Amino acid sequence: MFLHDQRASLLTCAAELEARLDYPGDELALEDDEVVAGRLRAVARACDEVAARWAPGRIAVEGARVALVGAVNAGKSSLFNALVGAPRALVHSSPGTTRDVVSERVALGPFEVTLFDTAGERVTDDPVEAAGQALSAQWVARADVLVVVLRATPGGPSEVERALLARTAGRQRVVVLNGVDAPHGPIDGAISTIAPDGVGVAEVARAVTDALVAIGEVGDDLSVTSGRQHDRLCATARAAEDAAGALPFAGPAVAASLVVEGLAALDELEGRVVREQVLDALFARFCIGK
Repeated sequence: MFLHDQRASLLTCAAELEARLDYPGDELALEDDEVVAGRLRAVARACDEVAARWAPGRIAVEGARVALVGAVNAGKSSLFNALVGAPRALVHSSPGTTRDVVSERVALGPFEVTLFDTAGERVTDDPVEAAGQALSAQWVARADVLVVVLRATPGGPSEVERALLARTAGRQRVVVLNGVDAPHGPIDGAISTIAPDGVGVAEVARAVTDALVAIGEVGDDLSVTSGRQHDRLCATARAAEDAAGALPFAGPAVAASLVVEGLAALDELEGRVVREQVLDALFARFCIGK
């Protein structure tokens, strides 16, 4: 039903725009530009909302991705090893020890989870360390949940840690204050840990599980279970949004082309032929003989 409704809206817009192109002298139009643009933006919103549900479906099928992030020497690798239950990542007091992304698959509550220990964040002129940070950023962007590890210090979060907290504020995350056996200031909402001793590790695992459960609370039974479905819905949304923006400035030709792109992306999910659908809608809507 969802695909049918969005396709119907796009076909209506395409027919409106094609009529203006193919029969300009007849001034064929049932809706003005604002109505067409509003219809297109509604399709974009709907497709974006459903595409966002890819995460719960993918987590159910493939498992979740959880990335540990933090400044150098925050204790990410110690916490990673504690969550894994084995010394999987190298732990050393030297800053920048983790330069590559280390991963391990574990079970957390009802979820299969791939944990990623990422390179510590800091300003560096070491090309290898910088490359590790760039690689880490890619995995962080793809993670379902972030575990933001802060080092417990009397002065509170460092400048790098404050920037990290601000940058991840809109993500599903668990904030950890590690090394609380040392003097430190409190951080609201953070889980206190001493990772090498296992203190607070179970609480971190429960918090990650709760965050994954929250991702799955979609509100209805529509779900997206593959990357291909997600990508096609996103492509439809972008094309519809771009068409709405182009219509008042670039005109119906550009807008119509973008709408057809959106239809093509949507219909790849069902193997339809877009051009024939647009012509059928045009002839039916305006009673034009073939």
